[in-house]
Amino acid sequence: MSSKPALGTLRRAAPGVAEPAPEPLPREVAALLRRARWRLRGDRALAGALLGIGVGLVAALIVALLARVRPLLLPDELRVWIAAAVGGGALLGLVAGAVWPAPAATVARRADRALGLRERLGTALELRLIPGGTSAAFVQGQLADTVAAARAARRVPRLGPEIERRPVFGLGGLALLAALAVWAPNPQDDRVRERRADAAAVEAAEAAVDGLAAEVAARTDLDPATKDALAARLADLAAALDPGAMTDEEATTEIAAAESDLRRLEDATVPQRAQALREAAPALQTSGATAEVGNALAAGDLPAAAAALAGLGEQAQSLSAKEQQALAAKLAELAAAQAGTDPGLPAALQAAAGAMAAGDSGAAAGALDQAAGAVSALAADQAAGQAAARAAGGLAAARQGLGESQQAQPPGQGAGQGQGEENGSGQGQGQGQGEGQGQGAGAGAGSGGSTARTNPGGQGGDAQPRLGEAGQAGSREEESVYAPAGNLGQTGAGDPDFVAGQEGQGQEQTGAQTGAGLATDATVPYAAVYGDYARQASRDLEQGVVPPPLQDYVRDYFSALEPAPDDAEEAGE
Repeated sequence: MSSKPALGTLRRAAPGVAEPAPEPLPREVAALLRRARWRLRGDRALAGALLGIGVGLVAALIVALLARVRPLLLPDELRVWIAAAVGGGALLGLVAGAVWPAPAATVARRADRALGLRERLGTALELRLIPGGTSAAFVQGQLADTVAAARAARRVPRLGPEIERRPVFGLGGLALLAALAVWAPNPQDDRVRERRADAAAVEAAEAAVDGLAAEVAARTDLDPATKDALAARLADLAAALDPGAMTDEEATTEIAAAESDLRRLEDATVPQRAQALREAAPALQTSGATAEVGNALAAGDLPAAAAALAGLGEQAQSLSAKEQQALAAKLAELAAAQAGTDPGLPAALQAAAGAMAAGDSGAAAGALDQAAGAVSALAADQAAGQAAARAAGGLAAARQGLGESQQAQPPGQGAGQGQGEENGSGQGQGQGQGEGQGQGAGAGAGSGGSTARTNPGGQGGDAQPRLGEAGQAGSREEESVYAPAGNLGQTGAGDPDFVAGQEGQGQEQTGAQTGAGLATDATVPYAAVYGDYARQASRDLEQGVVPPPLQDYVRDYFSALEPAPDDAEEAGE
């Protein structure tokens, strides 16, 4: 045993001479070393797995504690994270311990110590490196002794790190703490859900803004300045929306600001100017020279109308004097109809009419070109307003998705008493229920007259007072609207609207009120209110508020409801 340095000296070959191949170990010794190597790797793998579990539990416990002071993870996600951390740590430690290098000298040294072989295996490894050293008698004796010891070794004890109970108990304590941190109620769970809901809502709003920007980019009827302004504002809004980093209230503020900016791009006078041109279309359609202009205006196609006006100047030279005078009259009529709506168009039309009446077709053509330019500018303004209104409407829908829609009227009940203006007195009581934007109905009894009303999707319990109201809400007289039989097919004037269904429920409700008030029904002529609604519908059509597939239905609807001339005269009186 004391000759190890000498063996090491004998093992070295002369400089420049290749190392001799080691002589094979006896079969029993080689088998014992293989078993010892597998045992060492297994012990290391087990120790590495336990170490990995400990590291994973510590990391999981830290995350679980952080989740209690900050909104990070929900309980289910935290359980998955802990399982992944512990499982990943165990697997990583297991693999690291199994593949850690285990040289033969290390295995022999550990096996000698564990089996009490007094360095027999280590010496056998050294002796096989001596060229011809195994043939010596003392070496043969040593190998024979090692073989006998290897045969006697039935079971290889633990060769890796010792696993004590205290660290194992520590792992159990960490696991218990992690379980408590997961299963105990966490006040941050609601904040996590709220933040994720905000992030989802902001992400949806961001997608809506991107869609609006794509629509603006695809439009070809916008002038470059308007298109760039719309695209830039939508791009700024999309950049400002940051899902996960802002709340829905903050996103709503950003969207509302952008919506306000887009609304400022709309010109409130454009719909009226376009409507004035459309109303002048029938007069132009009756003349052959201006029929093309009238047809384009009737269809709402302002670019085509501008092109037709420019073409009139080219046609003027081929017209007879009589036709030129007729055209001049039509142009003067159109100029008079547009007075007060557009500062440039009436002047250009009047100049064209004067030149045409004087027989100066060249000056008339120049003036008509100016009029065509004014109509083209109006068409550009109309397209810009429609695009801005469309984008602003899309942003309003995005705001509604973020929870910034109008507050629905809460359910309520009310009762009141009132006294009329004429003979008698009455008292009434009513109930109202609100749903959506506030639907409601009321009923009362009294004397002095009666009315009936229908409130489809309107305001309920706190509706605004109307004609004949006295005292508190709950007993009041309301207007009944005159409905001409010629248009609506009803048998008489003043019939109350009625919607079938249980009173006070559903999307539309009907209520009847009777109480002291005016001696007769107060009526508002139908023709007096038709114009307001028709003009509003026309503005909505011009601004693109009504979807294109529904625009024809809206026009037909108001055409069918248009009051007769006699009714219009009565309303004017």
